[in-house]
Amino acid sequence: MPVPNVPVPVTVPVPDRRAPDPQPTPAPEGRTHPADGQTSPLQTADLAFHVSRSAQSAGIRAAQQHPASHVGILVVTDGQVHVLEAVGPVKLTPWATFVARGEHGAVAVRRDPRLTPTQRDAVVAAARRDLGKPYDLYFLDDPARIYCSELVHRAWSTVGLDIGQVQTGADLHLTAPAARALLARRWRRHPLCHDAPTLDACAPRIDAQRIVTPASLYLDPRLTPVTGTLPP
Repeated sequence: MPVPNVPVPVTVPVPDRRAPDPQPTPAPEGRTHPADGQTSPLQTADLAFHVSRSAQSAGIRAAQQHPASHVGILVVTDGQVHVLEAVGPVKLTPWATFVARGEHGAVAVRRDPRLTPTQRDAVVAAARRDLGKPYDLYFLDDPARIYCSELVHRAWSTVGLDIGQVQTGADLHLTAPAARALLARRWRRHPLCHDAPTLDACAPRIDAQRIVTPASLYLDPRLTPVTGTLPP
């Protein structure tokens, strides 16, 4: 999201600028692309993670105790790489723009080897149906509003595959200072807290909230690393 009130749903390392970047080559059948000097080809439906520099990123990282605070789905067409991501609204972002938004330009890419070529196209088609939907600041299970890791989880479910881990707020570190600060900024407008007099009064409801974090996707043992690491 890219997790209760702080999901927060990651990254390819900055290319070595001492040598010229190789020119991109057309993607075989529109599927793979050796992007930004990487030797490992990227494929449609690979997952790209980075450490977001958004205002909520610190809270998400604290809540999930992991740096991967945002995730998107790669779409590779005719040698061009875009990231289908929920950032308000759900949209397609050019690869270079996605990379530049992450801390230190770092991106880590993970792949689900369970996906067949047909399923890779299907999960992207499913995620495309959410294009234009607003971002869900409260990380609710609400099809009208989407957060980053929810976009991935929903897309995979359409091909009958689970990915990541559905957790509750109680599973997260919501009392960590950065996570608590994020909740403090948002709880009054949180749909679950509309009649709660204080954040502490609403905390049990947030603890019961179900969420899929970017970290749970990144750490899913069924995914294999393609390229890149994340800064701590």
